[in-house]
Amino acid sequence: LARAIGRFTPAVLGSLGELLRNDRLAVTRFNSEVSQHRVFDSRRFFIDEFKRIRDLVPGATINDAVLAVCGGALRRYLLAHEELPGASVVSLAPFSVRAAGANVAERPELNLIRVPLGTEIDDAKKRLRAIYKHTSTHADIDQAVRAKELTEFDKHAPAATLALSARLLAGSSLGSPREPLAGCTIMNVPGPAIPLYLDGARMTYFSSIMPIADGMGLVFSVTSYDGMIFISPTSCREQLPDPEFFAQCIRDSFQELLALTRKPKQGKKKKVVVRKAAAKRKAA
Repeated sequence: LARAIGRFTPAVLGSLGELLRNDRLAVTRFNSEVSQHRVFDSRRFFIDEFKRIRDLVPGATINDAVLAVCGGALRRYLLAHEELPGASVVSLAPFSVRAAGANVAERPELNLIRVPLGTEIDDAKKRLRAIYKHTSTHADIDQAVRAKELTEFDKHAPAATLALSARLLAGSSLGSPREPLAGCTIMNVPGPAIPLYLDGARMTYFSSIMPIADGMGLVFSVTSYDGMIFISPTSCREQLPDPEFFAQCIRDSFQELLALTRKPKQGKKKKVVVRKAAAKRKAA
């Protein structure tokens, strides 16, 4: 792990340097100083349902769908507290990339992009489309490592990526409450698609509590395991005094998008039964 962190550090610092040169972003309560108190919650969803949400916008990915759900949750929460900014809240999104021409056997690098979450957009489907439009045109997106490869333990361990991401997020303190790097961070780390066991005991949950820092007080840990996706926000008690309500905002945002995937049932056409006229009386 230490060697892996050493390889990742130059890429991470380079990404942070690019981010620091960007313009000011929308500021929310999550860009203030954090306390020593932590709050954490989690919600789980079926991957197959996220695939249905993804298909609402041709070309979109499951990651785009996750970002749209998180953006919708932030919109709901900030609206409820009358704190929704006019501009979109922007997320810092670490993702794994492999440089063109690099050996497939080499571990990918960790890169950072900013993604507007469309919190200013009321329509959930339009929010997903706006996120897809941004992520699909990013310069490094064509070098992104496939999610399937990220779950192959001989090449990559999800827990190690989470640890590297935690180290990366610690560097987010290079920002400040007045000039944050982003409004939040969304870490998406795919896990194994099959159940894991330890001495006969089946693992049932795969999630994580992520580090936060001044100016970056909200981090979504997004993990997957055995057909499920887990979205787990971490914050501090002063910034997020009602984590159960925030978790419900995540659930409601997901349900709003999922409802759009259900095609309205067309009413069955009633068969018109034409009764035959009474049989003619037999001639006497």
